[in-house]
Amino acid sequence: TLPEATFMQEFLAEFVDDASLVFRGVQQSATAKQAEGRRGDTVYVAGLDWALSYDFTVLSIVNVNTRELVYLDRYNGVEYGMQRQRIKTACDKFGVSALVAESNSMGKPNNDELRRMGLPVRDFNTTNATKAEIIESLAAAFEQGNIRILPDPVLISELQAYELERLPSGMVRYSAPAGMHDDCVMSLALAWQGAISTQRRRATAKEY
Repeated sequence: TLPEATFMQEFLAEFVDDASLVFRGVQQSATAKQAEGRRGDTVYVAGLDWALSYDFTVLSIVNVNTRELVYLDRYNGVEYGMQRQRIKTACDKFGVSALVAESNSMGKPNNDELRRMGLPVRDFNTTNATKAEIIESLAAAFEQGNIRILPDPVLISELQAYELERLPSGMVRYSAPAGMHDDCVMSLALAWQGAISTQRRRATAKEY
């Protein structure tokens, strides 16, 4: 479940060259195609990273069956009411079974409004620990070839630039380099978290 470099450092105490590089195999994974909406009985989940002005709101929708990113919407400078309608329209097209949305700051009241609009929102509280968990899960998916993404230049550049920093406390911090954004990365990580959680629940249900 961990990227190889992280496992080597944390459990084998080995030095890893280019250890700050988080995502490997990004370009090779960028072979998915954008979809217009739900197809058949395919299951879709979404990840949502909120913003208003400087950063970008990003909605990512993943096909759980094929583990592909099939929809990406990124924008800023749009007031929250219009954002919520735009998000609902996209999620309704795909009939998403879960929308994993950041609940920090203005995320929680916006998530509550989306729930009132009928969307299946799951709040995600971003801390250093929870962020590390979803980022490492996404990094492992890339490394193991378990995910395909759209060949979107902004998404690819964010993933390739993403960094790991070792803190004096021994903990790690994941972030974009100074002057860059990580909204696409976070949105995709949230969607991937929703996708693997959905797969686990479906597998458990089949056992019974």
